[in-house]
Amino acid sequence: MQFLRYVSNHRAPRTEIIDGNIYDTATASKLAEAARRDDEDFTSILYRTPDGLFFVEHEMYNYDGFERIGGLIIDPLTAEEALEWLGQRAGMPIKIYQMEPPGPYPASYHDEVLKWLRGEPNEIGPRTVGEGWAKIAKDLVTKDPELLKSSYRLRKAIGAVVEQERMKAVAEANDEAFRRAQRRRDAELDPVKCGLYDKD
Repeated sequence: MQFLRYVSNHRAPRTEIIDGNIYDTATASKLAEAARRDDEDFTSILYRTPDGLFFVEHEMYNYDGFERIGGLIIDPLTAEEALEWLGQRAGMPIKIYQMEPPGPYPASYHDEVLKWLRGEPNEIGPRTVGEGWAKIAKDLVTKDPELLKSSYRLRKAIGAVVEQERMKAVAEANDEAFRRAQRRRDAELDPVKCGLYDKD
């Protein structure tokens, strides 16, 4: 793990571009937060970016005589280093965050979606939910081919579209229920049907 730079000594969201990769604490998912060590002001937080990259935000200090100089740093990690980071804190109080699934299906199913996109033999049947996901993937990668470089980003984008469609269906169902209720109220208040007036 290589020290890269000092950053501001607070937890405001920030974006760091390191070796061409974007590390953004606002868009990355928190994986774990370790308790403060002695002489530290902040907890250490392990993140995962939407592209599946790991990084940790922690403290790094040097001492110049009696003065402590430094602050929070952002440090990219490999997957192995992220596991090592967790192992080093096994005896410390640590909070593990529940990760939101990046898409509507598990990672193991993503290979079938990619095969479908490439026109290769796959386990996705016609007129199935899986075919619906694959069609969404096709629309997404047609608009943004870069999504094919990250299964995590593509799955997350598919999940966002599925959620939008679900919310749209819920809104339409609620609107239809409201219209039916309104028609019933109108019928109940109809003077003729209520017997207040003759049809003539």
